Amino acid sequence: MEKYIKDFERYLKNERKYPDNTVTSYLNDLYNYKQYIHDKLLNFKTINKDEIREYLKHLDKEKKSKSSISRELSALRNF
Repeated sequence: MEKYIKDFERYLKNERKYPDNTVTSYLNDLYNYKQYIHDKLLNFKTINKDEIREYLKHLDKEKKSKSSISRELSALRNF
């Protein structure tokens, strides 16, 4: 997954021209998600909608703000 995240970073910076703070936020979100799927022993290539929903519930249980959860979902969708 690391290679895909690095490719995504280049895409955000070079093609989408996202601001540095947005790129950093998206990458932090993806690394958090990477840790989550690692802990759950999931393969990111076979993730389904139900597993994404479980991740969002996990974020809610961690008391993440609604805006942070929305951004994380946006990062995953773009990824």
